[in-house]
Amino acid sequence: MTLKTRINTLIASILVIIFTSLGITLFQTIRHDLVTETDQRMRDLVEDLHTILNDHVKMKQEQVNISMNLAQEMMKSAGTLKASSDLLMINGTNQSTGGTKAYSVNRWVIGNETIHGSNRLVDLIQSQSVEAVTIFQKIDDGYLRIATNVKNHDGSRAINTFIPNDSDVIKTVEKGETYRGRAWVVNDWYLTAYQPIVMDGMVKGMLFVGVREKNYETLKGIFASKKYYNNGYPFIVDETGTFVIHPNQEGKNMAEASFFQQLKTASPNEFKTEYRWPDNKDGKMKTQYFKYFAPYKCYISTSIYNDDLYARISRLMNVLLIGMVVSLVLFFALLSWVLNPIINKIKEMAAMAKRIAEGDLTVHIVNDRHDEIGVLAIALQQMSERLKDIVSNLNVSIQTLAQASEELNVAAQKVSIGSNEQASSAEEVSSAMEEMASAIDQNAENAYKTSSAATLSSQNIEKGNLIVQETVKSMSQIADKIKNINNIAMQTNILALNAAVEAARAGEHGRGFAVVADEVCKLAEMSRGAADDILKLSSQGVTISTQAGDILNQLVPEMQKTSAMVDEIAASSLQQQSGAEQINVAVNQLSSIIQQNSASAEEMAATSEELTQQAEELSKLIGFFKTDQLHSAPITVNEPPLSYRPPQKPGGINRKKLKQELILEMN
Repeated sequence: MTLKTRINTLIASILVIIFTSLGITLFQTIRHDLVTETDQRMRDLVEDLHTILNDHVKMKQEQVNISMNLAQEMMKSAGTLKASSDLLMINGTNQSTGGTKAYSVNRWVIGNETIHGSNRLVDLIQSQSVEAVTIFQKIDDGYLRIATNVKNHDGSRAINTFIPNDSDVIKTVEKGETYRGRAWVVNDWYLTAYQPIVMDGMVKGMLFVGVREKNYETLKGIFASKKYYNNGYPFIVDETGTFVIHPNQEGKNMAEASFFQQLKTASPNEFKTEYRWPDNKDGKMKTQYFKYFAPYKCYISTSIYNDDLYARISRLMNVLLIGMVVSLVLFFALLSWVLNPIINKIKEMAAMAKRIAEGDLTVHIVNDRHDEIGVLAIALQQMSERLKDIVSNLNVSIQTLAQASEELNVAAQKVSIGSNEQASSAEEVSSAMEEMASAIDQNAENAYKTSSAATLSSQNIEKGNLIVQETVKSMSQIADKIKNINNIAMQTNILALNAAVEAARAGEHGRGFAVVADEVCKLAEMSRGAADDILKLSSQGVTISTQAGDILNQLVPEMQKTSAMVDEIAASSLQQQSGAEQINVAVNQLSSIIQQNSASAEEMAATSEELTQQAEELSKLIGFFKTDQLHSAPITVNEPPLSYRPPQKPGGINRKKLKQELILEMN
């Protein structure tokens, strides 16, 4: 799809969306305004019809009032109404139930004329534009018609029919008041006036005048003259669903129709419903506006077809659609006139960009525009010139890069050789440090064992010293006990001497006792001699033990000093061990770094070789572009890069000498 086609499609889509949105908005707005205006207009029309009917009712009621005044005047002019003593037997019929009963009533006369059975007076009153006139006489069960021009269904006068006492009319008249309003008369509703007839201060009857409530002849002419939106019309339907006034359905009962059900179920505030007419799936939608008319117990309604209502909107939308099509045609003609030069210039720039993409940087474009397209053409030409400069400078840079890559390769090979030699030396130093660390570990272990033995000997000497001290103490206690034994022997000897003296005094009787006393004395002397010998030996043991304790006391500090010196030797060995390990770690790290440097040098050499190859490839790529200048051939490397040679193993290192020097330095 070309750019022009895309632009036209995009703009057409935007315009269609705009016009469609505008049309929908306009349609909704017009429809809302039209419906609102129609609702108000039709509601006003229904109100007007309601007012006409209301005025019609008021006019009839006024007519009844005038008729009552006229009837009263004519009865007065005919003479005085009197009730004679003559009785008449009359069969009265209840107009509500139809029941018949015989009643005895006084004969009424006016002037010289009997009212019963005579209709001259009521017909005379009717001739003065009074529609209905009746003279009632009171009976036990209500008020009896004795003269009337009101007729039954069969066309006969409703003579001898009566209104029962439970009627609102009778209740009002019995109070001596005139009843005015709507009332059922024989077989129809009338707008009425019932005037009490008073005789001797009591209500004896009443005078009736009235007009039929539903005299629609005048209203039919008014309704027939009303037309709304071509096919709309007003009508009246009563509470039973029967059309009272309708253009072509008058008298037909439509109690089951949708429109009537809507009327019956509508709330007091509703004034509008929609339904199909005829009342089936093929019917067209209609809108009815209505209002209930209480005096006639009917609905005043006007209906219009929705198609007639929205016909104005359809005509307006057709005009809008035609205007939109014409606008689109004119717009696309103007758009083509504006876009064609732009599209042509874009095509020229696209061709130039294609040649640049093919490597031709010698292309030029002629710019004759001063708008954004012209700015784009100038920018494209500047880009071409700038690319020429970049390609030329890049060619020179590539040559420099190739030479630098070769030099970098040589330097990398040298660094790699040196790194390998350093790595070999570091490995030998690391091996010597490991042997020295092993010797230091052995020294430290021996010093630790010597320190432990010295410490144990010192502890045993201290324990021996304590035992000697305890021994001296025990011998001292033994000497004290021996002294006590010596004293006991002395006391025993004295007692034996006393016993011998007493035995001598006793003579023959004390001879045996004297022998015992002599033996006890000998034993006391022997115990004393043994105690003295033991005392001498204990004194010598105490002296010897004291001297041994002194020697042990002098030996303990020396052993402690020896143990402390051995501990210092062990601590120094541990420090040497730690230092040797740190040196070994440092040498290993140095060896690792040297190996990394060697690997990096090898990678750098490989990278320099790859860089040289990339420079050659880049030179070939740059050769793709065609410029006004003569450009050199792709770069080639005359000398191949140095190949990697593994380093020669350096001369051996005197590990023994190196180890001795390190140990000396650590000490």
